[in-house]
Amino acid sequence: MKTFLFILFSLTTVFTFGQTNPTVEKINFSVKTILQSDIPIHVDTLNRDVPQFGISMTNYLKSMVKDQELVMMENLVDGSTTIDGKKSRMTSSTIFYYGDGKLIKVMGYGEKDGERTEFELYFEEEEVIHYTVKPEARDGSEEELLEQGKLFLQLAKTYQMATKK
Repeated sequence: MKTFLFILFSLTTVFTFGQTNPTVEKINFSVKTILQSDIPIHVDTLNRDVPQFGISMTNYLKSMVKDQELVMMENLVDGSTTIDGKKSRMTSSTIFYYGDGKLIKVMGYGEKDGERTEFELYFEEEEVIHYTVKPEARDGSEEELLEQGKLFLQLAKTYQMATKK
């Protein structure tokens, strides 16, 4: 009997601590649904080259709108700098996902000269409920990302109101 109780306790502990946050799972399912949908992706490109300073940069803004609601906004930056004849390459991407008119997830990466950082932030009612950063670091930028996400959403709503007239 003691062996049975020990095994039961061990399995319960493993399953309890091995579970992920159900809200995070729901958000990931929503993101997967967005990505697998047939919602058209709108892409805008902005080139910002400043040769006299050795800067070459291209921004790609991608968005997905479903039923007049912004569901995804990505800011992809591809750039390079040349300082004293040494060229340095940088790529970064920040993707904002929305559900029910609110920011639900921000994910992205930054890569410079072969070093890469990745992050994911999950939101519920404008609060961070879970995050991952690889390699491990946290710089407190989640408030800035929340504000950017809210700004994108507000801009999309303003644009929709302007185009309805």
